[in-house]
Amino acid sequence: MPKAKAKATTTENDSANPYDDDDDDDDDDSFNALPTGVLKRLQVMKSDNEHFKKEKKRLEGKKTETETVREAIEQEGDDTLKKSDELIKKIEDQAKIIQTMEEEKTKMYEKQLEKLINAAEEEMNLRDHPEKIADIQRELRLREKQQEDLNKEQGKIAEEMRKVQAAQAELQTQVDKIKDELIENERLLTEALTERERWQAKIEEQQALIDSIEQQIKENEKALEELKQQQRELEIKQKDLIKHIDQLNTNITKLEAILKDEEARVARLEKEVEETELKIKDLEKELEQIREKMQIVNEKIDRITKEIDLSEQKYEELERQKHELELQKRENEKKLKDLEDERTDRNNQLNRLQQKLVATEDLFNRVDIKIKQFESLREQQSANVESLESEKNRLEEQKMKQTDEANAIREQKEAAIQERQTAETEHKEAEKALANAKQRERELKNQYEKAINDENRIKAQLSRAILEENTAKSEMQAAHAKMKRAEPMETMWNLVGTVLPTLGGFAQSEAQKASRARAEYDRAREKYEKKQEKVSELRDKYATAQAHTKDAANLHIAAKQESARRQTNAQTNFGKFNACKAKAERLIEEHRSVVRKQQATETSFRMVTIQLQKAQAQLASTTTEIARYEQEKATHTTQINEIKSNIDDKKEDIQRHQRTIDAHRLVMDENKNALSDKDLECQQEKVKLQLLKGIY
Repeated sequence: MPKAKAKATTTENDSANPYDDDDDDDDDDSFNALPTGVLKRLQVMKSDNEHFKKEKKRLEGKKTETETVREAIEQEGDDTLKKSDELIKKIEDQAKIIQTMEEEKTKMYEKQLEKLINAAEEEMNLRDHPEKIADIQRELRLREKQQEDLNKEQGKIAEEMRKVQAAQAELQTQVDKIKDELIENERLLTEALTERERWQAKIEEQQALIDSIEQQIKENEKALEELKQQQRELEIKQKDLIKHIDQLNTNITKLEAILKDEEARVARLEKEVEETELKIKDLEKELEQIREKMQIVNEKIDRITKEIDLSEQKYEELERQKHELELQKRENEKKLKDLEDERTDRNNQLNRLQQKLVATEDLFNRVDIKIKQFESLREQQSANVESLESEKNRLEEQKMKQTDEANAIREQKEAAIQERQTAETEHKEAEKALANAKQRERELKNQYEKAINDENRIKAQLSRAILEENTAKSEMQAAHAKMKRAEPMETMWNLVGTVLPTLGGFAQSEAQKASRARAEYDRAREKYEKKQEKVSELRDKYATAQAHTKDAANLHIAAKQESARRQTNAQTNFGKFNACKAKAERLIEEHRSVVRKQQATETSFRMVTIQLQKAQAQLASTTTEIARYEQEKATHTTQINEIKSNIDDKKEDIQRHQRTIDAHRLVMDENKNALSDKDLECQQEKVKLQLLKGIY
């Protein structure tokens, strides 16, 4: 605008000057006819006018040069501001990257800590497995001992059978002798018959004894077969435990490898963080250099036409509608995911019902087998009750003492574990608070740097406005001086035009210069007042920016102090966590040692108790057991029928749910088409807006 005014002023003066030259050429003779005083006065005025024209041209040249320099400074300021904005954006991006890396580092620390805890638990489980294996081996040895006892009893029964058979042979020989005696001694028939009946009674008793012994032999054989079956099951369990131990060893090896990889990744991330911090320092140095180069910059004036406003409003409305459709799309996707998850849950329920059906049928088959087994199953008594009771009492007293000791150490262990968990929680919270404090420090640092940049920008605008104010003031003073010079001559030229009609045109032109000088002075004064208002406004903005920079600096210092305090707190909590962890591990090991002793005593006590119970047990009621298993069989039959009914209902429910999912997919397709159309409209409007801005 000032440049245009300068051109207009130059054009105006140029248009006036030819007129004056023509008047001088046309009225040269008239000047010679004027009085000498008037002629000298006119010559002085002409000389002053030529001097004024030269000075005006010189000032206009300087003004043009100043405008060129100002435009160059404005362009340089704009470029500097763009570079500054780009650097600030880069710094913000780097800050976001550092924040993300800090969060990933915290998560990796948490994962590493969880993996260490899991590894410790797996190690504890691995340590417990040998104890379980030892218990199973002890029970296996007990079973083998019981089997040996049964084998010995079976041998004794076989020996008794041989003796009974020998006695039976002797009885048969005696019967033959009696028969011979009866044939030879008919007169002793009555006595022989009596003797025969007596011997027959003895034979029947022996036969009953033989039957009882044979029945016991059968029962012992069945018990022996059951013990062999139990031995085979224990051997299978032992093999499974060995496989499980091998699997645990493999898992521990994998966990150690994963832990090493995570540690290497943490080291790489820490190295990347250090490199990023060095880059940030270099960018800060570059930004400081750019700030030192920043000089007077002009305020950017952005004007937007009504058509661009309308286009932007329409674009924003389309964006809003697009956003609503996207929200609806996400809601539909979420609902579809919920429906699919619900379908998966129902399929899982169906699978569980089918698994439950298989398990119930397996239980039914087992119960049916048990019923067949219990139809002939009997229990037997064992010996040495008094010695077993004495051993049981001794082991019970020993077990009570060890239980008290284990409970005392267990309470200490649980308290230590609770302290470790509390310390771990405090450590995690401290790490999280430290990360938040560092993020807060980075954000406030960016705000502080942005405040400094805004302050420098406003300062540059203020300096430029002051320069424009001084320029406007100079223009106003020059216009005022010109007006003061032109006003005294206005009356004289009016008089000259009246006295000398031949100089009327020239006199009128000279008289009009005063009016033009007054108009130019009014414009210059109005421009100067506007520049004063702008300088006052920028001074207020600059004071506000200085206060904002000071507040941002104070907040940044407070954030740095808070970050340092959080760092100290995190280190303290980490040391406390390590101490609690060491104490908990020591008490866990002590408790494990006491529990091993207690388990050994408990195992011995259980073995003695089992032996004593077998020795004291009476013949189990086979009828009661069969009735109980019959009841279980009926219950399992009912459960199988109910599960089959539930499976049918669940399948029908899954089919209905699938139809609901298909209907929802149709709704999603409609929403997707609408979103695609709206996105196309939005892109078209955006292209139109960019074209309008490019034309503007």
